[in-house]
Parts: sequence; structure tokens; C-alpha cells
Amino acid sequence: MSEQMERSLISICKAAKSDKLVRLNYSISRINSNHKNIALNLVCNNQSVIEFAESHGAYKTAGKLSSKLGATSITDIAKAPKYSVNFDG
Repeated sequence: MSEQMERSLISICKAAKSDKLVRLNYSISRINSNHKNIALNLVCNNQSVIEFAESHGAYKTAGKLSSKLGATSITDIAKAPKYSVNFDG
């Protein structure tokens, strides 16, 4: 993963932790992604982005990401790329 992409993903983790929906939406739009893709594939400090937000009391951002998951579907997780970032903050 490029350094720029890693910085962008870290900014999404920080936005999820901040509990500010505007900041989350902006961070996701900067990498031309969507909430569902982020909710399914981003791991922040070894937790899903939703669990990460909830563990920091950021229930608005966690709820927004959870709501984008929609109905249950079957996904081949072996094929889906996972991005994991760790940061101090």
C-alpha cells in the first residue's frame, strides 16, 4: 500500500474516532470510496472500523457505517482485500 493511501486510511480511522459525520464523509470521499466499502474492509488498530469507533464512544460514526452494511450477503472474504492500519493518537 502506498504511503499516501495509508495516510488517507489513518485519517478515516481518526474521523471515525472523532464522532463527526462531516469529517468521516469528507475523509471517505477523498479516496473515492464509499461507506460500505470502508465498513467492510478497513481495520483500525486491529479492530473493524465500526468496533474501533464504538470502543472510543463514537456512536454516530459507528452507526452511520453500520447502517451502510444493509442486508446480509455472502462475500468471499479470501478474495476481498483488507487494509489494516495502526497509529498512535
